[in-house]
Amino acid sequence: VCPGTAPSFISVGKPARVTITTPGQISVPLKVHAQPSLSGTVIGQLADATPLTVLSGPNCVDHYTWWQVQSPALTGWVAEGVVGSYFIEPMPGSASTPTPALTPTLNIPTITGLNGNVFASFEPGNVDTSASVAPYQVSPDFSNVIVSAPLPPDNAAALKQNMFFVSPNQYGEFFMTYRNAVDSYQPILVTTDSMLHSFHLMFDKVLRTSEANYFVPLLQQTNAAFLAKADKSYQQFKGTDWESAALHAVAYFGVATKLVNPSSAIPAYASAIVNQEIASINQASGIAPSAVFPALTNGEDWSQYTPRGHYTKSDALSAYFRAMIYYGRMTFRLKQDDETKSALMVAETVRDTTVAGAPGINAWASLYQPTVFFVGHSDDLSIPDYLSVMDKVYGANAPLPKIQAAGIAPFQAAAQALPSPKIMGAVVQQGQNVEDETKGMRFMGQRFVWDAYAMGQLIYFNVGTKQNPRTIPMALDVFAALGSDRALSLLDKAGATAYQNYSSQMTKVRSEISALTEPDWSDTLYDGWLYSLKTLTQPVASGYPSVMTSDAYTDRNLYAALGSYTELKHDTILYAKQAAGGLGGGGEMCKPGAPEPVVPPNYVEPVPLFWARLAALAEMTIQGLGGRHLLSPQDADTLNFIATRARSFEQDAIAELHNQPLSDKEQASLTNYSQDLGTILGAANADNSAYNA
Repeated sequence: VCPGTAPSFISVGKPARVTITTPGQISVPLKVHAQPSLSGTVIGQLADATPLTVLSGPNCVDHYTWWQVQSPALTGWVAEGVVGSYFIEPMPGSASTPTPALTPTLNIPTITGLNGNVFASFEPGNVDTSASVAPYQVSPDFSNVIVSAPLPPDNAAALKQNMFFVSPNQYGEFFMTYRNAVDSYQPILVTTDSMLHSFHLMFDKVLRTSEANYFVPLLQQTNAAFLAKADKSYQQFKGTDWESAALHAVAYFGVATKLVNPSSAIPAYASAIVNQEIASINQASGIAPSAVFPALTNGEDWSQYTPRGHYTKSDALSAYFRAMIYYGRMTFRLKQDDETKSALMVAETVRDTTVAGAPGINAWASLYQPTVFFVGHSDDLSIPDYLSVMDKVYGANAPLPKIQAAGIAPFQAAAQALPSPKIMGAVVQQGQNVEDETKGMRFMGQRFVWDAYAMGQLIYFNVGTKQNPRTIPMALDVFAALGSDRALSLLDKAGATAYQNYSSQMTKVRSEISALTEPDWSDTLYDGWLYSLKTLTQPVASGYPSVMTSDAYTDRNLYAALGSYTELKHDTILYAKQAAGGLGGGGEMCKPGAPEPVVPPNYVEPVPLFWARLAALAEMTIQGLGGRHLLSPQDADTLNFIATRARSFEQDAIAELHNQPLSDKEQASLTNYSQDLGTILGAANADNSAYNA
């Protein structure tokens, strides 16, 4: 088996064929290369079901398993497939050929430095943000404005007052608006929100591909191994004062196991508890008791388990969503004795279990660490946190009987020194001790993100009173906390600042966030995205175009940031902790024989720092995921395309801010912007199985 690839089922001399595409999916011809590599010359393509004779192989190149095959038309090298999707397969009925396993054998890497690994670097570079554009305004008679079609009165009024306007249209994607602009002899204005939306499309694509092809099968194998180990521990402690804790540890792993693989067998003694918990998860009806955590007097908010976003695209992703939400929300609270016993058994299970030939802690980290890169570190105490304290209190790798004999009191006392969650992610009632109800171990804790922290600091219990609580935050809170005075002004008009403690809490959060450095912001893709949006919320300096100095343009930037922020939250709904509590004018096509209208030059929104950060974010994604076999070559190419275009827009913006006209080549490139966006959209919507080497 080639490292990092799916298990191979092809043999030299055995008949094979090009895999037949699943009905309803797009069939993509299989490329045949002259050499066994992605860079090898493509000498032809093969359609579904083409019969093959396997001549030689395998060769392990570019994270693929390559075979030299002969078809009726040509001979060359093809890739066998990727995890979860095979491009060629044994010919049905061929002797002694095994059927590919539904769950692939996984290559689990050795994990070191569980907390603090740097996945990738964020390098926007030294960006020239200076500007020397002379002030200007729109002449009352529009004599200094070039238009290619009459303007409706409301557009003309907005143009005169704000020096720009935005008109709605019927198109559902940006590339259609830009294509219509070219067809209608309108200039191209490359906007920040159009590229932010394109990055969102690829971010979501990369995340769901990683989940479907890697995380889902890894979670299935991990759950099965941990459940079997927990069952052995239950048998060991049956009849002792740890029996109840052992039962609930088995049930805990049983719930996650049953969610991702409904046909899994659950030990009979735990099946009733598991089935009751799964019923609550599937009903998703709201706050209700937990069967696995009976001491949780406030219950759990089961409405959080309804799949959203791309998790509705398949049953496997929906099941993965529910299981990971369960692992991310349910807390073995430190204050509760039986829950702490269960937590110690869960931690010991992870430490002492082997998954696919690797230590259980490596399998756990192989799930946890990549999602750290996507979103961030857990805001809750984790498996490594508990293992570290266990070693200090009971000795290195102490077995459970030794821990049972010593008791849990020493552990609970030592673990109190561990940090408490910064974001309240549980059901807590008025008057309860928040730390008691939230501090404890989560198997795959939800992640600390600055926006959720800011929102949590700006709602009740922190803002408002029992009689007049501020229970629902606004996305404007996030951008005000990031430093936008315009967002704060809009919040004031909306009445937010009238709540008790709002202003002091906003000052506190602003101070904390303003102290963050670029390395702080670039630790994760999530934070890097927020860091890029931050550039859209700051006032422009002297010398920038006059259009960018008005409240209307500031609001347009807020709209762009808020739209992108909404897409970020949708993409990361599973992992990020939640705080509890285009085109103007509409010109007509020229009539035959009429002279072409004067088309104003194309333009890039002149925010070079934004373009540099967006490029760095795409480059960081390629570096961080590509080296870990979590990124297909096609997705890497598309992200590189986004980065390259953003770097080009950065240079265009710098030139514009220094009154340097863009060259004919640069103008032509901008005219093709609709094609760029269409390319990205097509790549983001392509089915995983359609990708082949």
